Amino acid sequence: MIIVGIVISLIVSVYELLTRQRGIVWIAYGILNPLILLLPRVIYYRWREIRKRATIDMVKRVELLGALAIALNIPGSLFFHDMGVQYDRVIHFSTVVLYVLMAFLIISLFFEKPLDNKKNVLKWSGIAVFLGLFLFELFQFMLDIMFGTHLFFDLKQSITVDILEDILFGTAGLALGLLYIYYRK
Repeated sequence: MIIVGIVISLIVSVYELLTRQRGIVWIAYGILNPLILLLPRVIYYRWREIRKRATIDMVKRVELLGALAIALNIPGSLFFHDMGVQYDRVIHFSTVVLYVLMAFLIISLFFEKPLDNKKNVLKWSGIAVFLGLFLFELFQFMLDIMFGTHLFFDLKQSITVDILEDILFGTAGLALGLLYIYYRK
C-alpha cells in the first residue's frame, strides 16, 4: 500500500506542476507526503526498540491509513477548494478518524499491555490527535500567509469560519474514532 500511496502522491505532484504550478501543492505531494508515508517503515527498521513491540502488519496498517488520508485530501487540494465546495468538512472529519486509528496503533507501542491499558492509550491518542488538529490548522494558516495562497480554506468563507469549522468537524471525527476503537477493540 505504501507504493500506491507514494505513486498517487507523486502523480498529483506532477499534475499540479504541469497545470497550475502552485509550489505548495507539489512540494506537499511530491516531497512531504512520500516522506511521511515512508516514516513508519523507516522507524520500524531503524529503531530496534520499536521492532520488539511492533509487527510489520502494524506498520502496514499505519501506512494504509496514511495513504487513505492522502487520497481523501487530493480532490480538495486540486479542485474543490478553488470551486468553493465545502470539501474541507469531509476531509477534517474523515481524516481525523483515520489519524485516531493511527495514533492508537502508534501509542499502544509505548504500553506493555495496550489492551489492558486501553483507556490510557485512548486518552493519549485523543490528546495527540486533538493537539495535532490545532497545530495543523496553525501550520495551514501560516503557509497561506507566507505563500499568499488560499489553498487551505474555501474561498467562499472567511478563514476564521473555516478554522472553526475544521476544528469542529475534526473534533467530531476524533470522537467517532475514539468511540469506534473503544467499542471495537
